[in-house]
Amino acid sequence: MEIVHEWLTAIQNLAPFTPPPVFTHLSTRLSPLSTDLATELSAQGLASDPSADPMLRVAAGVALESMRASMTVLGTGRIRGPESTPGIALNVDLLRCSALEFDADLNPLRPITVDDVAQALHTGWEAAARAHAAAENYATARISLEMLELQGGSTDTIGKLREEHHRLRAASLQEVKALHQKVGHQAETAARLGQLPEPGRSLVTARLQAAEQALDSDNLGTIRRECGEVVEQLKQYREQARKIFQAMATQQLNNAGASTSVADQIRALIAQGDLATAEEFLIAAREGTELPTAEPAQEFDAFFPHVCASLQTGITPELIREAAHGGTHKGLDFSALSSAQRSQTADALTALQQLHSQWNTLRSRKHHLKLALRLAGIEYAHESDAG
Repeated sequence: MEIVHEWLTAIQNLAPFTPPPVFTHLSTRLSPLSTDLATELSAQGLASDPSADPMLRVAAGVALESMRASMTVLGTGRIRGPESTPGIALNVDLLRCSALEFDADLNPLRPITVDDVAQALHTGWEAAARAHAAAENYATARISLEMLELQGGSTDTIGKLREEHHRLRAASLQEVKALHQKVGHQAETAARLGQLPEPGRSLVTARLQAAEQALDSDNLGTIRRECGEVVEQLKQYREQARKIFQAMATQQLNNAGASTSVADQIRALIAQGDLATAEEFLIAAREGTELPTAEPAQEFDAFFPHVCASLQTGITPELIREAAHGGTHKGLDFSALSSAQRSQTADALTALQQLHSQWNTLRSRKHHLKLALRLAGIEYAHESDAG
C-alpha cells in the first residue's frame, strides 16, 4: 500500500509539470523543420496516391506520428496516453488488421505480410474493434476500442460496442470452453485406443493445456481455431498410427501363422480404430495364447429398467416393510437376502426416503449419507478426518 501511495503521489506531482528550458529551446529550433517534415511525410503517407508502395505509405505514416509525438513531448514534457511496452508500441497499429491474431503482449501469431499492413492502413479503429469482436478475439477488440477512445471516438459508440462485446464474450466463452472440453475428451479417447502414440500425445496435450491457460486472455477466436487444428491433428495421428500398426500386424500375423478367424478379428479392430485391443489380440496370436475375452456384467441389465419401473411411486412404507421381512413388492423379491442383508436394505431405503422428505435437516447426517451411498453401490471402509 505504501508503494501504491508513493506512486499515486508521484503521478499527482507530475500534473503541473513544466518542461525544462532545454525542451523549450529544442521545440523552438525544431518547429520550422517539423512543419516541412510533416508536409513531406504526409505527401508520402496518407495523402499519397492509393496505388503507391503500401510499405512506403505505412512507414511515412509511422514516422509522421512519431515526429508529432516527439514535438508534443518537447512542448509538454508528457507522453499522451498510457505507457506501452516496446512490443505494444511497435505493433499497436497492426491491430487494425482483423486478419491477424495476437498474443497477450500484442505480438502477431504469424508472420506479417504486405496485405496485412495494407489492411491496417485502410481500416479505422471502430471497424477493427467490430471485426475482432466478430472473430471472438475480445482482448484485441478491447484494445482497439481504447485506441478509438484515445483518438476522440464517439463516447456513445464506444459504450455501445463495449456492452455488445461483453454480451458476446459471455456466450463465446461458454461455447469455447465446451469445445475445448470436447476436444480434450477426443484426445483422451484417441490415446486410450492407441491412436495417439508419442510424441503426438505430448504435443496434443501441450497444445490443449496452452489453450486452456489462454481462456483468461479473452481472445477466444484464437482458442477456437487452435481446438480445430488439434482435431485435424488427431485425425492425422490416427491415420498414421493405423497405417503403421496395420503394416506391423500383417507382417507378424504372417510370421505367426495365425488362423484366418483371428486375423479377421484383428483387421476388424484396426478398421474400427481400436488399436489397443488389436495389439492385445496380436500379442496373443503371436505367442499362441488364448485371445482376450470380455464377460459383460449382468447386474446392470438385471437392475435397469426393472427396479425403476417397480418404484414409480417412490420408496413407500410397504416397500421398506417387505424388504425387512424378505417379502416381495411389485415384482421385487427380497426373499433371497439373508437377515443381515434384509436389515441393511430396509435401513438404507428408510434413510433415502427420509433424505428425500427432510433434505435440509438430514443432508449433513453421516448415518443417512452412508446408507444412501451404500444403496447406490458405493462402499468405503473409513472416513478421513477433516483437513
